[in-house]
Amino acid sequence: MQRGKDFGFSFDNLKLDYEVAYKRSRRVSEGRVKGVQFLMKKNKIDVYQGTARLRSATQVDVTSVPEAPGVMEPSSMAR
Repeated sequence: MQRGKDFGFSFDNLKLDYEVAYKRSRRVSEGRVKGVQFLMKKNKIDVYQGTARLRSATQVDVTSVPEAPGVMEPSSMAR
C-alpha cells in the first residue's frame, strides 16, 4: 500500500498506529464539514444549530444551543 503511513499502517512487521489513523480521520472529517458549510452558504441555505421539532408539515421549532457558532435568535427565524 503506497500511502499506508498516511492511514497509520506499516507493513514491515504489520504495525497499526491508531493515533495517526485517528488524526487523519479528524482532518478528513473537518474537510468534509467545511465543504458542506461552503455549499450551504453558497446556495444561501440558512443553518440553525440546536434541537428541532416538527410543528407541522411546513413548520419547524428550533431550540437554539447558546454556545453554537452562528446561532440565530428565535425572533430572527420567523418567516
